[in-house]
Amino acid sequence: AEEKKKSQKIKMVNVSPDMQFYELLESYPYTLKGALCEYIDNALEAFKTAKKEKTDTLSEKLTITINIGSSQITIDDDGIGIDISEIQRAMKPANKTKEKSLSEFGIGMKAASMWFGNRWSLESYPVKSNFNYKLEFDLKQLLLTNSEKIKVLEIKTPTKNSGVKITLEDLHNNIELNQAKRTWEEIQETYHYFTSKENPKPILNLVFKYKNETLPKKDFLNIKVAKESLIFPECKFKDG
Repeated sequence: AEEKKKSQKIKMVNVSPDMQFYELLESYPYTLKGALCEYIDNALEAFKTAKKEKTDTLSEKLTITINIGSSQITIDDDGIGIDISEIQRAMKPANKTKEKSLSEFGIGMKAASMWFGNRWSLESYPVKSNFNYKLEFDLKQLLLTNSEKIKVLEIKTPTKNSGVKITLEDLHNNIELNQAKRTWEEIQETYHYFTSKENPKPILNLVFKYKNETLPKKDFLNIKVAKESLIFPECKFKDG
């Protein structure tokens, strides 16, 4: 109870140093896959750490659902969430995690969110806390009001037990179905070690939707693997 009372005193989060910096993130050289992998990687790394610490309330697998719509994108996971004591560090655009991360895809959740659109929200349901909260980031409004802080809003009626839900709006680009399908294929290949391996057991379940329709998964267990190295054939060039 004392921890909850203390956490509720945090009402604002500073997202400086320079609000103009966020405008530059829109042109960061992401691909759709690279940007989405930021969210997957953050949730997976936190889940793996929690499993090592034997957090009892977590399920055997982390489920991450990505839903690409015409006007918004949601990334929803049932992991450990972000505790309110960690949100200030997480929202700083240049902050890095203390531990070595799986992430190879850029400078983080903030950059990916700004690449998608100028307006986004984060809902967090921390696994070790009964204080659930929501942040709403609107770059245009922050620049208009010359503000560097955003409000922490308490979620009094939780919609799930634990995890993070990110909603991206005011999108810079429209994502076509074929682009989404290609990206889904690439994401599955990137994370198949965590989703499809028989040994060790899979710890990740990825769900990919396009306008609320779930796209089919690739079955990596049935892919035949050559027992010997492949030899590339000799090449003959046209001009010798």
